[in-house]
Amino acid sequence: LQSASTAASKYLPADTQPDALLYVGLADIPSLQECQNGYVACTTERILGEKTELWDVFVDSDRIVTSEKFSRALSLTSSDRQHFVELSRATREEPAANAAAVFEQYFEVTNDKLFTGLASLEAAGAREVQNHHMDRKLGLSVADAPWLRLLVKELEVHMMIKVTPPSAADRASRRAPLPSVQTVGRGRL
Repeated sequence: LQSASTAASKYLPADTQPDALLYVGLADIPSLQECQNGYVACTTERILGEKTELWDVFVDSDRIVTSEKFSRALSLTSSDRQHFVELSRATREEPAANAAAVFEQYFEVTNDKLFTGLASLEAAGAREVQNHHMDRKLGLSVADAPWLRLLVKELEVHMMIKVTPPSAADRASRRAPLPSVQTVGRGRL
């Protein structure tokens, strides 16, 4: 959220930064339940991993667990795998010092397309997002619909997500476009 685009700022209140907590333990449970903007924290107490009402994502040393509310929305899609391959390729071509800049630019471009697309649909009076909007306007795959539903609900965007799974032929012939990634230091788009 620190590098949210201008298009995103329409939807994101200024006070949406999660609280950054250094370390939490069992004694902190009441204050965790009261966090309004969420939080990011570390703990050595594994019992907190069992308190699923306290977190959306729990990262243990050997696994990442999502709360039931987010499990479907945060599962990897074929589009996610395509984006990962593209990012991996772009960072392999860069010195290690520039890899972080490639990732940052990639997500800025991706987020800008998403929020600009939502804003243009909203400005046009659209009340729902349909299949053709997902890849063309928003840069998402139809498989990203569960995640998009959570996002528009969280941001209080008044649009329904009416997306149907594509047929096998559609999946083979159409892929969600990857945002262009500029290679830092080489000027390639």
